[in-house]
Order: sequence, then C-alpha cells, then structure tokens
Amino acid sequence: TNGLLSTSPTSTSPETYPYPGGALAISANGTSNAILWAVQKNGSAPGVLRAYSAASVAVELYSSDQAGSRDTLDVAAKFSIPLVVNGKVFVATEQSLTVFGFVQ
Repeated sequence: TNGLLSTSPTSTSPETYPYPGGALAISANGTSNAILWAVQKNGSAPGVLRAYSAASVAVELYSSDQAGSRDTLDVAAKFSIPLVVNGKVFVATEQSLTVFGFVQ
C-alpha cells in the first residue's frame, strides 16, 4: 500500500523448492485472477507443474501429480519456465514439450 516491499513473507506455499528452485511464471486475466505457475524439478523423477493463487501462494489451485498418469510431467528440464498462452500452459522437459489445458 505504501509502494514498499514487505520485509517478511505475506504468504508461503505448502511446498518447498530446493536447489535449483522452482521455475516461475505469472498469468492473469487483465488485472484480475492472477495465477503463479511453478515447475518443480525432482531430480530424475517426474517434475510437477503447480498453480497457486497469486493473492496467497498458500492456496494451491492445481498440481500435475493430482490426476494420476493423465497429467504426469516428464523429467523437468532445469530452469524451464512455464509459458502460459490462451488458456494453455507449455512446459519443456528433458525429452519433450508438455501442454496442459482444459480437459473436454
């Protein structure tokens, strides 16, 4: 409100992102409904795409490990930033490009 950054966290996610950390991106519908997207690298195990409310990252909106094999991400590439375009999220992995979107 005063134009300064808070010196303490205003919210924290339930997940931790050890080195090399999460690759982050923000999407929004104009000035509302902002979502923080994070790709979590898990060594040689499948990575995880997560979505958090940008208003409070304590609120997880989506996780690619919630839907079984349907949304499984391949091994995440290091520093692969999620790209959000027209309602789809594109994530580069070590072997492929994975596209997430609405299921019809």
